[in-house]
Formats: sequence, structure tokens, C-alpha cells
Amino acid sequence: MSDLTANLTLDELWEIDDNVPLVPEHNEELEVGKEALVYKRNELIHSKHHLSATAQKIMAGLLSIIDPRLSDLGDLTFTVTELSDLLGISRQTLHKAIDPVTTELQSQVVVVPKLNITNGQNKGFTKFSWFSHCEYDSDEQEVTFRFSHKIKPYVLELTGHFTKYEFSQIKLIKSRHAIRLYEIFRRHLTMTDVERGTKHTIRTISVDHLKELLGLESKYPKISQFERCVLKVELDRGNGEGCTGA
Repeated sequence: MSDLTANLTLDELWEIDDNVPLVPEHNEELEVGKEALVYKRNELIHSKHHLSATAQKIMAGLLSIIDPRLSDLGDLTFTVTELSDLLGISRQTLHKAIDPVTTELQSQVVVVPKLNITNGQNKGFTKFSWFSHCEYDSDEQEVTFRFSHKIKPYVLELTGHFTKYEFSQIKLIKSRHAIRLYEIFRRHLTMTDVERGTKHTIRTISVDHLKELLGLESKYPKISQFERCVLKVELDRGNGEGCTGA
């Protein structure tokens, strides 16, 4: 997209999806690792949720090993070693996180906008939990996940209006807001930009709208606070100093 679209609202931008990246050809492999790709419809990219960084990475990691050409989502079962390797974290860290993070993924609601396909205007929303089932077997050292069936239209049989990115781009990020910001703005970097080697693009979004997407409507009333605690957070530290709950 050209810079002429920079000042459009998100509703207007959703309508514009030129140079849509194609789903991989059938002879391409979707491998776990550096080149593993996360596919999401743009409505899911711009959804409202409050997932922690670990929960976001588990969800994105699972999506990175799912072929977006499939028509259905089955159970995903991993050993603790396989899951820790996928996420790039230690087994010890995963053991500590697996109970609270699976509770978070099953209990937290994501709000996905419903859009009019002819004019891009918001006409309501869909709410659902990310997963319908999570199970941990300590004897077998296995973890099983089942996505909510409501997520299928946003991650499977994608033909347009979606975003893809390498899972490795978010694996080392510790700030939950930084992961969300990466997805939101990666959505506006087209495949044409990527093929040309473009790594920077300019988009304009109001602070209020951005805070709404990040679930921070009632936090950081001063722009200086929002800038320090969210926009300028160091990725290897997670939260800015004095930014409890950022």
C-alpha cells in the first residue's frame, strides 16, 4: 500500500488488501523452526485480547506448525521437550508456566470484529476463548491443545485478507505489548514490500485506537507514560521501570 493510505482508519485499511500474500504451493513445506510461518486473518490480527507474552507465543507457535490449507483443526500433542524447543524456552520454564498459561488460554476471551466485506465497516463482533481443551500428562510428559472451533475461519482455508510472519520474529520478545505491536504493524507490510527488501513502513494510528487494541483504554492517561511503558519498552526486559502490569 502507498503512503496515501497512511491516514485511513483501521476500518478503512481492512478493506484495502492489495498484493495479498498467497498460501504456499502444495510442494512447499511448512517446517517448525526459523521459517515456520504464522497465518492469521486480519480481523484476528486486530482483535482485542489481553494475553501474556508466553500465552501469545504458545498460540503463535502452534499456528506456525498448522498447514493453513487444511479444512479442520485437530488435537495438537507435544512432549514437554518438543514444546519447549518450539517456543525456544527451557523445560524448567515451561513446567512452571504450563498450568497458569493453559488456564489463561482457555478462560480468556478474544473479541474479533465482524466486518462488512463491501465497505470494510465494523458491524459487530465475535467472542470466543482461544482453546476448548488443554491437557497435561505428567507421567507421559505430554501437553495436548485443541483450538476453539470458532477460530477456524481466521486461521484455515485462507484465500485473502490475511497476514503471515515468521514465528522466529516474536520468539525472543518478552513484552506482550511488543508482540501485539509487531503483528499490528506487520499486517501493513505487504509481500511486495518484503520481496523488495523493504523493512520500514509508515502508518498512522491514533493513540486512543492503539490503546484500545492493546486493552489499555483506562491506563497511562499521559502520552509520556504510554510512550515510556509501552512504545519504548526494551524487548529483553519486558516492562519499563515503574510500569507495573504493562
